[in-house]
Amino acid sequence: MPKPNPEQTIAYAIGKRLLLPDYTSIEAALRRELRELDAEYALQTKEEDIKGLFVKYGYLDVTFQHRQTPQLLKIFCEATTVVYFNPIYKGEKAFDMDEMYAYYAKYIQAIDSLFPAEVKIVDCCLTTDEDVWFEKHFYI
Repeated sequence: MPKPNPEQTIAYAIGKRLLLPDYTSIEAALRRELRELDAEYALQTKEEDIKGLFVKYGYLDVTFQHRQTPQLLKIFCEATTVVYFNPIYKGEKAFDMDEMYAYYAKYIQAIDSLFPAEVKIVDCCLTTDEDVWFEKHFYI
């Protein structure tokens, strides 16, 4: 018997590009683009998780929790206009860990210097499974 699919893809959102003028515009931009993302959904992803992933990989992996049900709305985006310092991802064989940590610390504190940024929605779904993308996106 096939395993039930805990994911309902929101297909119309995939491929949409959003221009984010600054870090604080992320939630509002996502809410404008997704009609499912109404006032009944509250942002669940912690600020440090949003910033860390964006600084390190140029990704947004954002989860909203429905206020009355266990329903989640998950959105995964990739930045298209920003260059990131990630030597492992770029395939470099040697890098300075101190330099990498200094980069992360700098941009976590001054994240708006990475903006404006354009992001593309590459995955978007309704689900009750927090780990629905565990094997789908490489950084997890």
